[in-house]
Amino acid sequence: MHFDKKTLRFLFEFIFIFIIFVLPPMLNNRAFTSPPQPEGVFYILLFISKIVFFAAYEEILYRIYLPYRIKSFYGKNPQAFKSYITASEILPIIFFALAHRYLGLFNVLYAMAAGIIFRILYILIQKKFGTKCSIARAGIKAALCIILLHAVHNGIIYLLIFKG
Repeated sequence: MHFDKKTLRFLFEFIFIFIIFVLPPMLNNRAFTSPPQPEGVFYILLFISKIVFFAAYEEILYRIYLPYRIKSFYGKNPQAFKSYITASEILPIIFFALAHRYLGLFNVLYAMAAGIIFRILYILIQKKFGTKCSIARAGIKAALCIILLHAVHNGIIYLLIFKG
């Protein structure tokens, strides 16, 4: 199999990102410990900013970057459509779920379901905005919506942990 320079660059970039950002959470063996409930306005705002940051990190990595980069390996090859869908849509969801394995099997399955829902919503929102503006702007708007949704979801989970 022959790769051109652009494909090799994409492949090396993907391997680098995978080793640095995707693999470590999947290999994490530490058990989950709930963070202490923040007290005071400053610590509450700091906690909220952490929730938003990590939601943005996960959404950018698993819902935007990985599917896009995996799709770039296939190009416009219609014969590879089945493997294209498998690789670009299913693998990032599996990686996302496995990154949550430190929470236990139930939460891995929960993360997988959430990953599927977040990806479908991202695509639907991107298509909705895509009719009104450029593809790049539609992608940014969809990403911001999904990041906000993910952050609110995680915030609700922490509220339930703190109240329970």
